Order: sequence, then C-alpha cells, then structure tokens
Amino acid sequence: MKHGLKLTNWNIIGVLSIMMMIGLAFYASYELGIAQDRGLPYTSVVNLTMDVVGMAICVILFATTLFDQRISLSTIFFMSIIVLECLLLMWDFEAWIIDGIPEKATFNKIVNYYVYGFIGFVMIGFWLYLKQLLDIKTQTLRYIDLAYYIIFAAYILLLMSNVVTHDIFTVDPDTGRYHRGDGYVLTLISPALMIILNAFVTFRYVRGWRKKVPLYAYTALPMMASILQSMFFGIGILYISILFSLVLIYSNFYVERGKEIVKKDTMIFEQRIAIVLSQIQPEFLDKALNNIAGMEGNPPETREALIEFASYMKSNLDSFGQTEAIPFSKEMDHVRTYLDLEKLRFKERLTVELDVRDTDFQIPALTLQMLVENAIKHGITTKESGGTVSVKTEETDTDHVITVLDDGVGFDINQAPRDEGRSHIGLTNVRSRLAEMVGGRLEIESEIGRGTRARVVIPKNNKINE
Repeated sequence: MKHGLKLTNWNIIGVLSIMMMIGLAFYASYELGIAQDRGLPYTSVVNLTMDVVGMAICVILFATTLFDQRISLSTIFFMSIIVLECLLLMWDFEAWIIDGIPEKATFNKIVNYYVYGFIGFVMIGFWLYLKQLLDIKTQTLRYIDLAYYIIFAAYILLLMSNVVTHDIFTVDPDTGRYHRGDGYVLTLISPALMIILNAFVTFRYVRGWRKKVPLYAYTALPMMASILQSMFFGIGILYISILFSLVLIYSNFYVERGKEIVKKDTMIFEQRIAIVLSQIQPEFLDKALNNIAGMEGNPPETREALIEFASYMKSNLDSFGQTEAIPFSKEMDHVRTYLDLEKLRFKERLTVELDVRDTDFQIPALTLQMLVENAIKHGITTKESGGTVSVKTEETDTDHVITVLDDGVGFDINQAPRDEGRSHIGLTNVRSRLAEMVGGRLEIESEIGRGTRARVVIPKNNKINE
C-alpha cells in the first residue's frame, strides 16, 4: 500500500470497528425495546427505528468494504465516513431515548452537542474522501480546502457558544425535554456551505456522470433534508439522507472497482501476450519457414504451401499486437492468404468466390478471418461434398457492409457451435471488438441444411472511418 499503510494493521482496526458498530447496533435494539415499553410518541419510535436500521446498514457497508482486501487511502477515508455516520446515528438514537427524562437532562444536553458536532465531522470526512478520490492539486482546490476548514472551525465555535447563549438548543432541566433555539437555523449555514463546495468540486473536477451522480446525491439529499428539518421538528430525516447518499457512493465505488479489476486483468493478459509474441519473433519464423521452403528437393506444392503458411503466420502474429482498427485491405490480404492455404488443403471440395468492391474503411484485425474460418470449418468441411464460401463487400449511403456466405450444413443460431463453444466465444469477441472499435455490428443468419450468412455493418459516421 501507499503512504506506508499496512493492510494487516487496517484489518485489525477494521475488525475492532465492526465489533464496536455491531455492539452499538445491539445496544440500540435493546434500548428500543425498552423505549417501546415506556410508551414513547410515534415520531420518537420512528426515529429510533431508523437509527437502528441505519447502524445495521453501516455495519454491512463497512464489513463488505473492509473484507474486499483492496484497501487504499480513499477506501480508508470512505470507511471513516461510515464509522462517523454510525456514531452520529448512535448519538441521535441516544438523544431520542433519554429525551423527556428529567434526571438525564444534563446527559441529554451533552449527547445533543455530540450530535451537532458529528454532523461537522461527517462533512469533513466526506471532503477528505473527495480530495483523495480526485488525487489532484490545484491552487483553486487549496483555497477551497482552506475555506472548508475555516467553515468547519466557525461551525464548532458556533456550537460551543451555545453553552453561554443557549440560542441553538436548550434542554429543560425540569422536564428533560430538548427544545430548538432561535439560532438553530445558524447551524445549517456551515454544513450548507460545505455542501455547496462539495457540489462545485464535483462539477469542476469529477469526470463522468456515473461518478458524479452519487457525489451530487451526497450534496442534494442532505441539503433538502436540512431545509425540511428546519421547517418541521419531528421525523429526523437528515442523518438517514446522509446514509442513503453513502449507499449510492458505495454502489458507484464497487462499479468503478469492478471496472478497475477488469482493466487490470486485461492489461495483465495483454502483457502476457506481448511476452509470448516477443519470444516467438514473427520475422524469425517467417525467414525460417521460407528457408525450409527453399530447400532443395521440396516439391513445388510443398514450397508454395510453406511460403503461404509463413505469410499467414507472420500476419496472424502481427495482428495479435493490434489494439486499434486496421485498413480493410490489409485484413483482406490476410484472408486471401488463409484461403489459399485452405484451398491447398481441401482442393476441389472448397470453392472460393470474392466480390470485393469496397475497401476504404477500417476494421478490427482478424474479424473477417474469424468469419471465413467459421464458414469453412463449421459449414463446408462438415459437408461431404464440400461447398462454396463467398466474401462480398459493398458501400451504402450510410455503411460499409461485409457479407460472408457459405452453402454448408448450417446450424441452430440459438446453440453454440461445436468445438466446446470456442467458436461461439470467438463470435462474441468479434461482436464486442466491432462495437467498441468501429461502432459496428455483426448479424448472423443460418438455416440447417442450407448454409450461413454473416454480415458485418460498419457505420461511415464512426470516429475511425469518418
């Protein structure tokens, strides 16, 4: 891990945190049962229930994040927000439990200070997570960072001033009841300013709406909940709205994590392919096969086959390293070489017809080769009398169209072809690469006993072929 953090240490801290949150959730559930026996008002029971459920959700979010075993600094900040949110819900729960008990009036006042204070700490935790998520440093962000801490300090000072002014809230010593003061609205200003800064930073620096929406939710939902809660005293929706926003962030967090894992696995696979290809050395293989073809005593047909095979292998190996689309003319040259080899193998059993009218476009490497290979392998060679494979290209007003047609045995398109489904996997890969690289699509029609038609359609208006 970066920054000198050890995974094992964070596992220990994480397990202890989970044990603490589970303990709080069980304690809250026990207290909720006692509170119901006391005959608390309906609104109090609803708030207490939401707090208990919220703490349970915090435990689940924290545990699944911790045991993912891919701890990073941004993950730690996110887990810290979950812990702070759980503690906030716990203090809010306790405030509702003891409200109206005269002998606990002093404790009720202390608990409410914690509730107000933890709102600020949750906001700071989110800001630290957002900064780590962005992982950029600009002068504007430095000013925003400074402003954030100034606003937080002002919020804490305002809260501490309540000890003297009692403008924010009071707890009646005779009844033990919590009451909002005239200055309660002032406590919403600092969190609102922090939320606005979060929204600005998200808009300015976060790329992609999939990432922005959960972060905006953390901005918008608490803001709306704060407004509603300032107008009505009863159901405490602010803290639950923060928790719901965390769930959205968590969902996006794992969607992005999944993408990172796929990207990393793909990169590792490509690196392995590159290592294998570097060991094969296409130029060496080409020269070696051509030298063998030129050896004295080789029949002309053998010599021709070796030269074609050398050309085919070199082109195939070069194509493995292609990560971008290639000119269709280059792909067609490779297919012609492949067809020449197959003609040598199957002789009069295989007839090839080429009608190439359009070549001025790009295509993922080995796309056409895969379709022609399938036509021969699964269509023609399984038919006793053999058959014909035709390749046709044409240009329409909007598309470049390639058609590979065979009059072989055909197949049921709802079932994977033979070869343990490897051809099916290959076609899936062709479809994926066409869509991603040139915005194209693959259409396949087949009728058992009559043959198969594969049609590739590549739009002219895609960014590569424009």
